[in-house]
Amino acid sequence: MNDGKRHRIAEFNWSDNKQAWSLANEYRRVSDQAILIFEIKLAREMQPLNAPQLMNVMETYLTRGDLSDPNQLVPLLKELRTDEHIPLIARNHADRLLKKIEK
Repeated sequence: MNDGKRHRIAEFNWSDNKQAWSLANEYRRVSDQAILIFEIKLAREMQPLNAPQLMNVMETYLTRGDLSDPNQLVPLLKELRTDEHIPLIARNHADRLLKKIEK
């Protein structure tokens, strides 16, 4: 784009290669899952009142299929189910998510 004395270039990171697209999506799912696990562990230690919101985020990721390997979350959800430091609503939600994953 030329505007007299200024010149701008826009570049897009895009590929029509379906294998590259699926690989990028898988990496995105892996990173989303790792960040979610980190945030949940942090909430357990420092901000337990954030746990219900994070359970909602996890449920959203599960329903959209945005988690790389939901079975990796089973041990964490089993711990959350019995953790008395987080609110009861988050513990119950963790139990529902655990049942949803184990189906």
